[in-house]
Amino acid sequence: AEKAFREAHEIHSRIGNDLGSANALNGLGNIYRAQSRNLEAETALREAHEIHSRVGHVVGSANALDGLGEIYRAQSKNLEAEKAFREAHEIHSRVGNVVGAANALHGLGHIYRAQSKNLEAEKAFREAHEIHSRIGNDLGSANASLSLGEIYRIQSRIQEAEKFFQEAHGVYSRINDLLGIGNSFRGLGILSIERQQFQEAQSSVCQALMAYRRAGDSFSQAQTLPILAEVYRVMGDYLQAEESFTQALIIGVRLNDDRLQGLPLASLARMLSSPLKYSATLAAPLQVGAASGEMSDDLRRGAAVHHLAKTFLVQSKHGQAEDSYSLARGLFSRAGDRSGEAST
Repeated sequence: AEKAFREAHEIHSRIGNDLGSANALNGLGNIYRAQSRNLEAETALREAHEIHSRVGHVVGSANALDGLGEIYRAQSKNLEAEKAFREAHEIHSRVGNVVGAANALHGLGHIYRAQSKNLEAEKAFREAHEIHSRIGNDLGSANASLSLGEIYRIQSRIQEAEKFFQEAHGVYSRINDLLGIGNSFRGLGILSIERQQFQEAQSSVCQALMAYRRAGDSFSQAQTLPILAEVYRVMGDYLQAEESFTQALIIGVRLNDDRLQGLPLASLARMLSSPLKYSATLAAPLQVGAASGEMSDDLRRGAAVHHLAKTFLVQSKHGQAEDSYSLARGLFSRAGDRSGEAST
């Protein structure tokens, strides 16, 4: 797609077709944004906005502003994002583009939420939800419901949060939006954690992960696995907690995303050094084969973390490498694997 938009931009620019050139730049900007290439996306969308504004194509100008708003939001440039979404909303409203106006309101809601302006965020999400519902835009309605659920959860308005998470889940399921299904299940899971309903939380978060796997969304899996791990930890299932943290760490390293690596690595190290995790295991009578099963889990996790340590070294992340080697040593030691322990 990137190549096609680049070629289209070159052709339209060469023959002096400003509108075609701007549309191609809009497409390029959205491709870059999806790839988190924010500087290139911003450059393309700024140029698209300038061209659309110059030739008087107001909808194209508003669409470019929407894209710029999303880029600024991803970079936590809240003032710039708010300005872009406000301008986009004004244009969409003026020309009667109700879908564009609702999407700009949704973007504004996210900016207000990031600024802890919860009442303004709620108002924006509610307006977006009303517009999408009125025109029968299921996806837009479900996205606004999900955002309302999050706003109400933050404000501890539990019943309203559950209502909108359930509403979002129902629509996402009907239109088979796997990412939306996962997000609504995750919202319900976090809500159950806050209610200390851990069995329900485990069920919801597991279903969220299943949806993310079906959608092929590794980033959301890595974000959600530590939530499941904490549920297992609170329930006293320390082996499953370790397994979930390890999976999250592996995905974070595979994606080369530092944001996804710190929490599971620190949590694994903390769990391994805590005496609390052994009390429940030792208090329960060991079933035949249980000890060997736990030992093989430790060996498998130790091998995975040892591999991660090597990856960190290649990436010159020496602090994380040292932490990972230490963690792998502890896992091999607990499993009684002296050769594995020595290799770290």
